[in-house]
Amino acid sequence: MVSSDFGETATILYGDTILLNCLESPGYLMAQAVGNDGIFVECLADSGLPPSDLHACKLQIFVKQQCIAQKAFAKELASRGLKEDTWLGELQSKLKNDMGFGRNSTAAARLKMCEKAAVLEKQGNKNELMRTKGTSVRYGHAVQLWHTASKRFVVLRKENARLETQNIFVALTDVLDDACWFTLRVRHPP
Repeated sequence: MVSSDFGETATILYGDTILLNCLESPGYLMAQAVGNDGIFVECLADSGLPPSDLHACKLQIFVKQQCIAQKAFAKELASRGLKEDTWLGELQSKLKNDMGFGRNSTAAARLKMCEKAAVLEKQGNKNELMRTKGTSVRYGHAVQLWHTASKRFVVLRKENARLETQNIFVALTDVLDDACWFTLRVRHPP
């Protein structure tokens, strides 16, 4: 159960769309346009009012998804300078031109195996999302925050924020990573 500013209590469920409000300064976690990775807190004069661009603040709560096979596939592609949506054609072209892969290379077979594992992992994640949708989120559980406008996950980068360099950089990503997992904690009084 979560208490709101209005004294109500509500249960947060997997699949719910939420807004994150900053308690220190009146503002909401908000992502800029889809092309920009950065996320910032928009400060408002009256913390009771949502920002003008409410769509940019909406986050959906997802159960923690697996990402091992997807990361391995992305790493294999990157090591060969290939892109996910066009890798097979690019690899065949490189093999034809013998650009460092060798005629008897197993690169295509390895990439197909990695892609199959990534596809199976994505399907497993999709099944888990469907299974958990509507169930209660509990304190201590790892969740992922899906930015509905950009269709990307919130991630903590291993670098300092660009404007406030004492803070960590919060961004959006297409690629699942361990840095996309957040744990819900009970709010402790200051």
